Amino acid sequence: MNTTVTFDSNTWRKVVTPGYSQDSTTATFAALNKLAKEGRFAGYLPETIFNLETIPTDKRAEYFGTYRPNITSTVVSETEGATHVRVCIGPNTTNHPGNSHYHEKHLQDALALGFRLLSCPRIGLTRSPDINRSMFRVENPTELQHRLDKFMAVGRDIESMNAGFAQIAELGKKYRKGAETWFDALLRVPKTEQHLVKKCVAEWADGDAVAAHIAYECAFLCTNDIGKAAGAGSVFSPAIRSILSSRYGVRFVTPAELLNEMVVA
Repeated sequence: MNTTVTFDSNTWRKVVTPGYSQDSTTATFAALNKLAKEGRFAGYLPETIFNLETIPTDKRAEYFGTYRPNITSTVVSETEGATHVRVCIGPNTTNHPGNSHYHEKHLQDALALGFRLLSCPRIGLTRSPDINRSMFRVENPTELQHRLDKFMAVGRDIESMNAGFAQIAELGKKYRKGAETWFDALLRVPKTEQHLVKKCVAEWADGDAVAAHIAYECAFLCTNDIGKAAGAGSVFSPAIRSILSSRYGVRFVTPAELLNEMVVA
């Protein structure tokens, strides 16, 4: 079986699109692209790259503040004195901006290399209209349920460290009134704290990316992120990395370290 590698948002484009990186790292990414073409490793991308990070940073508060899940109800059966109704809560893709031109180009480059997406499900929360099931890693129903259960369990663990999704939910709760959801309240985050919405959504994406990596049992997580922007509470901070490595065996590698692992192998 090929080595499995999860690429995060700051590495994947440079690997899948030759020439994207024009700096001192160009040769490293070109070599990884060549190895991917040769089938030396199987590459995976968390779907959060397209669900969350394609939303423009200056529009995130407005987008989530006006977001509503897609809720449908169906009468299953009716008997005398009782009506049984099935309620389904799913993602609403109506107002999602979808992939930008460059996201779409790089995604197609990734798919052409054999890369696939990893599912990062959160009930009722946003999903890009430009991704579909054919782009995801194929699992039989039993395996998929195991992955999704594991994803949620690891996600809760990350949240217990006040990292990942916990940060955006906490920011919303800070300004929530009455029966509002946390995302309703993002509309009232003051201008002086709007930058926090951008950071918290990015941290949400990172946390769910790590949870998916663990759930799908990939060998390496390739990232250049060391949690500087999000601070000590980031899922990529040294302290939380250490916990995740110890608890789940996560192997964080830079692109250069990944290349060295591939060459040695």
